[in-house]
Amino acid sequence: MHLVVEPYRGDFGPLPELGGAVVDVATGATNGRYCFDPRWARWWPDGSGFGFVCSTSNWEMVVGQARLQGEQVEVEQAYLLRGVQARPGGMSWFIYPRDWAPDGRRLLVSAHSPPVPPDAATPAPADGETEGELYVFDARSGAVQLVFSAPGHVRGEWSPRGDRIAVARLWGFDARLRALGAEVVIIRPDGSEPVVVRGPEGEDVYYDLACHDPLWVSCWSPDGSMLIVKGARTALTLGAMYVVRADGTGLRQISEDGMAFAGWSPDGRAVLVTAPTGDVYDREILLLPLDGGAPRRVGRGLMPAWSPDGRSVAYDSGPCIERSVARFDVGTGRSTALSGPLGALIQLAWSPRGDVIAVSVIARPETSAVYLVQADGSGVRKLPVATSRLLWSPRGTHLLVAPYVGDHCVYD
Repeated sequence: MHLVVEPYRGDFGPLPELGGAVVDVATGATNGRYCFDPRWARWWPDGSGFGFVCSTSNWEMVVGQARLQGEQVEVEQAYLLRGVQARPGGMSWFIYPRDWAPDGRRLLVSAHSPPVPPDAATPAPADGETEGELYVFDARSGAVQLVFSAPGHVRGEWSPRGDRIAVARLWGFDARLRALGAEVVIIRPDGSEPVVVRGPEGEDVYYDLACHDPLWVSCWSPDGSMLIVKGARTALTLGAMYVVRADGTGLRQISEDGMAFAGWSPDGRAVLVTAPTGDVYDREILLLPLDGGAPRRVGRGLMPAWSPDGRSVAYDSGPCIERSVARFDVGTGRSTALSGPLGALIQLAWSPRGDVIAVSVIARPETSAVYLVQADGSGVRKLPVATSRLLWSPRGTHLLVAPYVGDHCVYD
């Protein structure tokens, strides 16, 4: 194994500018800043705490479990994970958090070997690139298990039931760092029963890029019975979208080339996709029934999201630096504006109860913030939190937030 685990006894905060916080949605109160990032966090099913990752380099990270105690966050246990040195005096293996299991306890961690210099005494892998590994780390016990290894880079995503892992693998990079090979392998949590998803003749398949961000969408259907994959041709030119059963059978094309996956409906009977419009900051949002029905136009935007009951789709609308929030009624096919222009949206997330939509906005310094938009259009409330990445608690009472750095738009 190329991953070392040891107990962590250092500090987690406060970090006034960079750290994460838990926000009480009702009052807007926060508990201070800590080294938590909602991209790599998962609430426990009962909402009493969460698994977290604190990472400041590509070689090590702190992973642990934290519990809410009133208005405070108490770290119950934490471990330092480090990539081992590839050779004496050389670089360490790179390690990355990938996805938490639904229990908020087990974390997928990927590792890959550093590039091998041309004059290195140790020979490079057969494909001339790198070796990849995927681990399951138990953040309560500190146990770690290697579940997948192969040449190239690997990623992974847990199924909604936590009984399978979809592994995405890239290998054979050319001089422009384009992958020349791709595949998706479905495994059990202990690495057993591997099933390679076979694409159409002459075409590899790969995980849709949207599914690599845990705060965006999952490629797994809500019941874990199906998976979305993309066709991948030479140099990872993405092709059509396919749905495949969890056992690797029944591959079926559901979209044309050039479309991006944007989320399963809660009942697993339809998906949202986006198609290019010629404007890099705007895409056509379509609802695709999986029974073969005609696609339905939702609107134009970048980040559509299903409501928890599947009856509505919220999406951003308008010029990139003046986005507003709209709601599409799946039953009637009509869209309703829920807010005025807020700014450049970086995330849009329904509360588990479906009554509020949290949006994180970049705008002027005084308006860059997190807003709570009422799903019925009755109002918008600004939280005393800077532009952040967002993760709702299971009961919709708290948001785990961390400052966002970056921008989606070009300002004049």
